[in-house]
Amino acid sequence: MRKVERNKKFTTSDTQQLETLLDEGGLTIIHIHLEAGVKVSRHHTPESAVIIIYKGKVLFSSDEETVEIVPGKVIALAPNEWHHLESVEESDIMVVKSILKK
Repeated sequence: MRKVERNKKFTTSDTQQLETLLDEGGLTIIHIHLEAGVKVSRHHTPESAVIIIYKGKVLFSSDEETVEIVPGKVIALAPNEWHHLESVEESDIMVVKSILKK
């Protein structure tokens, strides 16, 4: 086992903070902190992604549906799946991205 060092941190605005915890070997883990009412515009990623909320409440939308995610809920996204979100409450989210082999 080895200790993982945080390798990047940046803030995009006063209401949204992104922190890359790990980015190596095809695996990326990102912590996102959102203040209440923040909207993240429609986007996608070329990797598969798992979205884990561990604080707050977020409206998460894909092209097919909108769901409310709260701690304990997990969203799985296919590569290039378009999505956007809005924080209902101050929220913390973990995003795990990876290229999965079939």
